[in-house]
Amino acid sequence: MHHSDDYIFPTGSPDVVIKRFQGIVRIVASKYSRDPSISPYGTQDLEQHVHLKFIESFTAIKGNYQGRAKVRTYVGAVMRNLCLEFIRKNCKKQERSVTMDVEGDNRFHGQLVQKDGLDSIYIQEEVARFQRILLLFGPTQAKVELALKTYFRSPILMDCVLGYTGNHHKSQALASWFLEQINYLEQETDAERFTVLCQLFNAKEKKNNSVDATRKWTARKAEQVLELLNGKNGRRQHTKETLSILLDVSPVEPVS
Repeated sequence: MHHSDDYIFPTGSPDVVIKRFQGIVRIVASKYSRDPSISPYGTQDLEQHVHLKFIESFTAIKGNYQGRAKVRTYVGAVMRNLCLEFIRKNCKKQERSVTMDVEGDNRFHGQLVQKDGLDSIYIQEEVARFQRILLLFGPTQAKVELALKTYFRSPILMDCVLGYTGNHHKSQALASWFLEQINYLEQETDAERFTVLCQLFNAKEKKNNSVDATRKWTARKAEQVLELLNGKNGRRQHTKETLSILLDVSPVEPVS
């Protein structure tokens, strides 16, 4: 049991609380505004979105905090996810492109760049293909997507976890636990992240699989997705790097 103030969520109104974390808001927004894939949105746009959404969702954000990570770590993860939410919602308005091979053979190289006169294809087309491929996994689609996001350290939103666990009361508690643990372990080893993922899968499916089995299963799914993305003729050259990008920018369907 932690007794430090670092593990006590601040009291006060949402406006008062977010002022205490304004430095984190600025750091997170600045990080993503430097990424050309979200241009022309700047730090101020992202700060405004995070500020408004933090206030709107304050009750849920505060309620989901269980004291396992420092408040600043937890809030930083929440704000990062809010930035990604803003990016995804505006993805269709962006000119997100990937450079093509100079010979024009439509090879996907995974660099998100601003349109600058070079031949380009919009990343939305690849995102759409990726989402159709995920559908091929049928009932395990949500599990596969969650495992891949854990594997590639992509931002994980609550709706993504609830898509796997379900949305009833016990499932919400399990999803909240997983999300907080994964956010807390953001900078830790893959082994620690897969330990948490394995615990989630075993709790949900009432199994006793090992961490290594969970890791190997996830790696196989990543290879399967890459094979499907690249197609039989192999003209597209997706890699783990480009798959990670697709996971980052793919929208997550809200769980009702």
